Amino acid sequence: MARSSSTTATTERHPVDAFVWDQRFVTGESGVDDEHRELVRLTNSLIELQSKYAAAETVQETLDQLIAYAALHFTNEEALMRSDGCDPRFIDQHACVHRSFAEQVSKLRALPAGSVSLENLINYLTAWLAQHILGMDQSMARQIAAIRRGIPPDEAYVRENERQSDPATSSMLDAMAALYR
Repeated sequence: MARSSSTTATTERHPVDAFVWDQRFVTGESGVDDEHRELVRLTNSLIELQSKYAAAETVQETLDQLIAYAALHFTNEEALMRSDGCDPRFIDQHACVHRSFAEQVSKLRALPAGSVSLENLINYLTAWLAQHILGMDQSMARQIAAIRRGIPPDEAYVRENERQSDPATSSMLDAMAALYR
């Protein structure tokens, strides 16, 4: 995964995109940001298929692609944290969140056909991805940047835990959690 910073300030929108990539999601880690954009693209593909009432097999293929890509992304993110020397406590927490997501999606997929609507699954995926990028992944990027500036990993971790969250982002994340609960 590349380690260079991304400073592009674009908003990417297509006619049926419900999940719009914009500057708030940029972590500054180009490899992470590229993978996040692909996850957003795949999520939007599911939304488009839902709007077209696509065949179940087509939806399943796209969902499988999204899940496989998410697994690859999680592996890459965890490798980045280890290679940049993030505090092991944060790496463990982050990996636990990744595993929890994978377990939840597996449970949803294991339910009998028709018991979980595609709309509910899309809502869950969209909300989870937005919350994860705006929360934990932004925290990861700030810690990595601090470590690269010479701050010890444990100090970067503690500083991040003491950091006051942005009220606007916190409100949006709380609203999304309530909406998609």
